[in-house]
Amino acid sequence: FMGIAFLHDKKETRDLATEYILRAISRDEDLSYLQHFLADILAQKLTPINRFVEFLDIPTREPKVKAFQKAVVEAYLPLAEKLDKKPTNHKKLVEFIR
Repeated sequence: FMGIAFLHDKKETRDLATEYILRAISRDEDLSYLQHFLADILAQKLTPINRFVEFLDIPTREPKVKAFQKAVVEAYLPLAEKLDKKPTNHKKLVEFIR
C-alpha cells in the first residue's frame, strides 16, 4: 500500500507516504520489499518517474535516507536496461547514481 501511495497522483497522499517511509527508515525497518516494488513499477512505466524524483529531491543529509534512495535506483536500473524503450525521465535516475 505504501508503494502505491508513495507514487499516487495526489500530492497530499504522496507526502503522507513519504513521511511514513522516512519514519520507517529512521526506525531501521526492513524496506527491501518496498525498494524492489518501487523499482519494478517505475521500470514497468506504471507511474511517472517524476513522482519518485520528488523523493530524491528531498533535502536531507541522513545517510539512511540516501541509502534507501540509492537502493531503489540501483534496483530499477537493471530492470530498465532490459527495456527497448526506456521510461520517460529515465536519465534522471541514471544521473542520480553518478
